Amino acid sequence: MKINTKTVVKKMLGLGLLMGLSVSLLFSETVDARLIFTTEGDGLNADEYHIDYDDSAVSEVKLFFGGPVSDSFLSYDKISETFYFSKALDLNGQQLINFVVENADTAPTCDEDNIGRMYYNTLDYDEGPPEDHPEGGQLLFCTLDVDGPPDTYEWVANRDNSITAAMLNPDTAGLGLIQSGDGSLQVNVETGDDATLMIEDDMVKIREVRSEHIEDDTITIDDIGTDAVGADEIVDGSITLDDLQVRSITDILNPEFQNLTLWTDPAEEHVGTMEADYDTTNDRNYYKWWTTKGKGLENEQSYYLILQYTIPDNFIEWEATDQIELDMMTDDGATSHNKVNIYLSDIGQDAVTLTGATNLTSGGIWDTKTISFDPNQMLIDWAAGEDITLKIKMTSKATWVGDVVTPHPVWIGKIKMYYKVK
Repeated sequence: MKINTKTVVKKMLGLGLLMGLSVSLLFSETVDARLIFTTEGDGLNADEYHIDYDDSAVSEVKLFFGGPVSDSFLSYDKISETFYFSKALDLNGQQLINFVVENADTAPTCDEDNIGRMYYNTLDYDEGPPEDHPEGGQLLFCTLDVDGPPDTYEWVANRDNSITAAMLNPDTAGLGLIQSGDGSLQVNVETGDDATLMIEDDMVKIREVRSEHIEDDTITIDDIGTDAVGADEIVDGSITLDDLQVRSITDILNPEFQNLTLWTDPAEEHVGTMEADYDTTNDRNYYKWWTTKGKGLENEQSYYLILQYTIPDNFIEWEATDQIELDMMTDDGATSHNKVNIYLSDIGQDAVTLTGATNLTSGGIWDTKTISFDPNQMLIDWAAGEDITLKIKMTSKATWVGDVVTPHPVWIGKIKMYYKVK
């Protein structure tokens, strides 16, 4: 500290008497002096004290603690108007009021010497949408780069008051620790295979790094192991039918159909041949109806497949449309030669109005026909565990040119039924 030594003895002695201080003056041969204050008596009783009172320091003013070669000091940088502590600051559990983290528009170095360091990224944080400057306006932490090579570091941002997966990840967080990741909250429930319990949107999920998992509000058959859910665990009303999710079912029926009978309408002609066989070229089972009724008597000949189909016990409702698909083939596309008609009746044998079920042909190739109906039409009744009746009328006629006969067969393949169950 620089002081004027003129009349310094009188001034300092007077100051010492007035303030109750023990004052020592150590003069050199020049005008420099050192003041040593002690707190004997009434102590330092002034309202304020100034260092560099004459403002002679150019850039920095330091207050040292300890011996003459001490490196422990508090300094004030007059250019940047900031204070600097040469040693660590221990607040000992006290609040840090109006504390400002280092601001910068470019990240400082993040390495092993600066791990744990924080800075606030001021780059464009108040200009434009966040996606244009994803790290602007964020508090960043210098930490290990968990996705990079060993002993590498990265700045990790905390944009929305959350802890990112990179800050607290399954590799470093122990069993049972709560962490965040991918915008969700998760709890480590198992070690070794990254299994986590996740709370995401309105669902609780178990996420594991394997193909068998539970997602999208459904549990598929593949998701349940042989000993995952025992039959004795769903017996006390804890899981009822109302708790189960409605799911869509496709029931595929291949010839020869179960619960099928062959029938002829007495009001129609039915001279011909009915076969059940296998198409090796197209890999399918089929029924085949055809006729070679005599020359001059080329009337249509018909035969019926009558299928009694039992609605399953867990049936809820039919799909809204396209409830039946029929795989079929006719010899040609002329309805005067060959065709198929479909009829359906409900559990009370009342006829169901169908769309796409009349005079079906395929022109010599296997084709899939879609049949639809309104499942809520008047007087029609569906009930789980009851039988409905599907009638498939196969119509064929032979054509003659001289003594040469050409049959026009009809083939019926698989049937698909679409409905919902629990």
